[in-house]
Amino acid sequence: RPRPAVAGGWAVGGWAVGAFALALVAAGLGRGAIGAGRYEPEDPCTTSGLDGVSLLAGPEAVVQAVGLDALANAACGLDTTREWLVLALDPDTALGPASTIPEDDIADALRAGVDTSLTNAEEDGTLPPIVTGIAREALAEVDILEWIEDPTIPSPG
Repeated sequence: RPRPAVAGGWAVGGWAVGAFALALVAAGLGRGAIGAGRYEPEDPCTTSGLDGVSLLAGPEAVVQAVGLDALANAACGLDTTREWLVLALDPDTALGPASTIPEDDIADALRAGVDTSLTNAEEDGTLPPIVTGIAREALAEVDILEWIEDPTIPSPG
């Protein structure tokens, strides 16, 4: 087997691989890789979780979409992001801008956010009016922050 030529203790083949890797890194940086991996949250006032979802996707997908839309609506009303709002809901991880929002304001914003999301889902045909009506009745019966903490369906009293 022929051995690669050695220059100063390094194989010439090693220099070629190193030069190629350096060229790849430089090309990646030149094409904008410097900002890659940086997360920019979406503006909750222009984001809808309902985009493109329908009952054909299944009830779980619709519930998730309505929930994301409700979070966006609540975050918009509180002038924060969905991400900060979710963090503010857990007292053990509450940090960032939303952690200073009073709990009552968060509860009011979440309730309004769910109501707006139900209206949006009804208007765009994602949910029929009977379902949104039942959901609104249930929403009126629960403490929304307690329900988020323990989302079991309350038994009729």
